Parts: sequence; structure tokens; C-alpha cells
Amino acid sequence: MAQQEIHLELLLSKRVVDANAQLAGRIEEVCAEQQGEETVIQEYLLGPNALGVRLAVWLTGLRLLHWLGVGKSNRGYRVP
Repeated sequence: MAQQEIHLELLLSKRVVDANAQLAGRIEEVCAEQQGEETVIQEYLLGPNALGVRLAVWLTGLRLLHWLGVGKSNRGYRVP
């Protein structure tokens, strides 16, 4: 496969709609995995909890985030 550069940061906070054109959320995090020489996107995280995860990793770490209860509600989606 030809090598290409993709600027994923340009997708952050972009609106995502479902098949019925209803707002599903905004892209707040992209999860990728190295597979051999390629990097493969595994899922996109949408919604307020995804934003909380991104900020918590940057600010304080995931343990505090889970202790505070973020991620225990259905206020976000994982899109494979």
C-alpha cells in the first residue's frame, strides 16, 4: 500500500451523524493500533465521555477519571 500522511487532529470535534442524519456526537478521540508497518484505526470515540477521557489522560490519568464516575453513563459512543 502506498504510504500517506493523514492529519487526524483535523477530525477532532467534527460532528458525526448516523444513517438517519441524526447527530451521533463529535469525534473526541481516535484509537489506533500498529499492525506490522501499518497503523490501523480501531475506533473513534464520540461524545462528552470521550472528551473527558482525552482530558483526563492529559491532566490527571485514567484512575482519577474512573474514580469520579466518568465513563459509567451512556453519554458517548465507540464507533468501530
